[in-house]
Amino acid sequence: MTMKIKDFALALDKAGLLEEVSTCELEEVVKTISYNSKEAVEGTLFFCKGEAFKEDYLKMALNQGACGFVFGEEFTPNEEYDRPYIRVNDTRKALAVCANLFYNEVWQKMKMVGITGTKGK
Repeated sequence: MTMKIKDFALALDKAGLLEEVSTCELEEVVKTISYNSKEAVEGTLFFCKGEAFKEDYLKMALNQGACGFVFGEEFTPNEEYDRPYIRVNDTRKALAVCANLFYNEVWQKMKMVGITGTKGK
């Protein structure tokens, strides 16, 4: 299934996390998602997250081919960023929603087994 940036924006809106979407074209195909700029490749939807986030990480991801980015309150893009973006109110929750969408709810296909014992056995 081919996913586009607009699909992620719709999922984030449905989850109540969407604050703003760029006016750029949202038809870009997303091939992978990541919050690690070192892993960014052509078609990555990059997540700017955490208190340790630096703008240089976003620049690196975009230079390596990221098709768009998701950010929260910790960052405000300017006109130099010509890629589609999605602003959310909670980047950690947004990453979870987007990962769930991207990996097609893989957790529902997993079987869970619990092994219990007594006294730490």
